[in-house]
Amino acid sequence: MFRPLFLGALLAFACLPACKSEGGGSTAARPPAPAGVQRGLLIARAGGSIDGVDHSNSLEALRCNHARGFRWFEIDLEVTADNELVCFHEGDEKAAGLKQEVTYLPVAQVESQKFADRFAIPRFSALLAEADRLGDVVLVLDTGGSQEVEQALSRLLGSNSARKSRIVLQARGLEELAGVAELSKSLGTDMILNVSQSDVDDAKIEEAVKQQRLLAVAINSKRFTPWLAERMRAAGTPVLVHTVNDHKDIVSLSRAGADGFYTDRYVPFERISADAKVLMECGKERPSEAQLRAWTDRDLAQRRDFKLPKCAKRTGSVVQLTGCDEGATVQSNALPVPGGRPLRVDVEVEAGETGGSFWLELVQKGRGVLKQRESITLAPKERRAVHHDVDLPKGSQGVEARLGVSSPKDRLTLHRFRVSHGESLPAGAEEPAEDTEE
Repeated sequence: MFRPLFLGALLAFACLPACKSEGGGSTAARPPAPAGVQRGLLIARAGGSIDGVDHSNSLEALRCNHARGFRWFEIDLEVTADNELVCFHEGDEKAAGLKQEVTYLPVAQVESQKFADRFAIPRFSALLAEADRLGDVVLVLDTGGSQEVEQALSRLLGSNSARKSRIVLQARGLEELAGVAELSKSLGTDMILNVSQSDVDDAKIEEAVKQQRLLAVAINSKRFTPWLAERMRAAGTPVLVHTVNDHKDIVSLSRAGADGFYTDRYVPFERISADAKVLMECGKERPSEAQLRAWTDRDLAQRRDFKLPKCAKRTGSVVQLTGCDEGATVQSNALPVPGGRPLRVDVEVEAGETGGSFWLELVQKGRGVLKQRESITLAPKERRAVHHDVDLPKGSQGVEARLGVSSPKDRLTLHRFRVSHGESLPAGAEEPAEDTEE
């Protein structure tokens, strides 16, 4: 049985408290900022992810990720045309709706825009004040090698002897090291050498570590090796890896000797264990659609969601089928469906110069065929969308969608192939006849 399409809906989840940023109030009881790099350190890159948005460098990200358990925050800095220091990642102007680089704009114009249409771009003085209010924050500041940024930072921090936040300056590559080291000495801060964007060899990194007093060396995961970590450990300098978000990568790199990580969204595990609310998006009480996607959606655009035959060629989110035999199948990974939800199937296929045919079927785990194989013929160069909504009052442990060509001569392009949940079924809906036998 088929029904008109409905909008997808989220799975019903128990209501959990949202991640809330802390408001004003006394911070006298807070411990001081962490003294050094401890193994397992996590640094929230650009303030950390907030509501699925990275690179915001916002006050909201600082507050939210502090509540999630982060204490170290990497913050990007830029100087406006009127010499105001703002928290912004160079190259993200489009995401903030800015038509020019920050360095060519007055601070008033920069502040008038919002990053990802949501988060105000803060002055660094405001973010520093918020970090001081929280009381136990370490700010890792990236000057990007800009003399203007370094001068603005020197003016601000040099006149702020009462700051509570610990400051760590970050040098991007050996060419920036001497200048950042001089600034760090004048301001009484610590320093990290970040060689993530450099092809410098291990020996030169070790030489720099011996010449400069460094808190840590940061490097990207592609450049990291266990031998570099061993070399740095012998020199007494921790190694941080930039940027890691997946648990399996955290584990693998830790085994190989990494001491800590820059991350967008990997939440400190001890906080997860103590309080499940930190897993929610900031300000939300339920899991977001993106967080539930693994249980609600299979999309051809996501490589891990579909298995492709050898005759398939992927270009971005589009898959071409050429010279496929009758046994070749494009198959979705099994999608669990809760009771009372229909299964939604969306396919968009384009034929080649001579037209073509394809078939589509649905099979559910442990219950056999859900939708019998349906053959569809397309005229030359015809592009057609096929939509089905299949009732599943009893739900399913897993549904697989399968699509194949009818003949090796068929040349087809799959522009879309998605299997997802539809809206809840109306009360009293009956099980389809073909789905009653187990």
